[in-house]
Amino acid sequence: WAGRKSALISALARSGNKGISIAQRPIDECVEVARPMVIDHLIRLERLAKGFGFNHYQFFQPNLYRKKKPTDSEAKVMSLYDDIRPIQGGRETGDFLRENNVYDDIIKECASTADIVSVTDLSDIFREESERMFYSLVHCSDDGYQRIAREMINVIADKELASK
Repeated sequence: WAGRKSALISALARSGNKGISIAQRPIDECVEVARPMVIDHLIRLERLAKGFGFNHYQFFQPNLYRKKKPTDSEAKVMSLYDDIRPIQGGRETGDFLRENNVYDDIIKECASTADIVSVTDLSDIFREESERMFYSLVHCSDDGYQRIAREMINVIADKELASK
């Protein structure tokens, strides 16, 4: 489609230029490529916090694919991205995200890195929830955001109390 609609893409395709690809990388490659960058980012944030004397708390975001019991509307959202409008990689990406927590390796590395104090994974906060918590793959309903906020407040309060 892009080759038919764009003279530039069509010309590049005809030229045999292998250095340009419109295709998205497989999700497992994306996760692996992003992991060291995320870890580096977390280390830099922690160093800034220490340098400027504030506490830093990192929370990893939930996504709809991790939910075991999606509502009808949530199932439609997943179907949209899996089958109808597969801009994120389609069913293959959806299946990967259903079966894998993309934060697992990051969390393991954070646990063994002295520079990172606190990482809380909220990706499975709605894992067993049967009520509607999402209106898109990553954006929550009001109830979903309220639940996330309560969890964040509890984590911060527990860590603040433990540090005193």
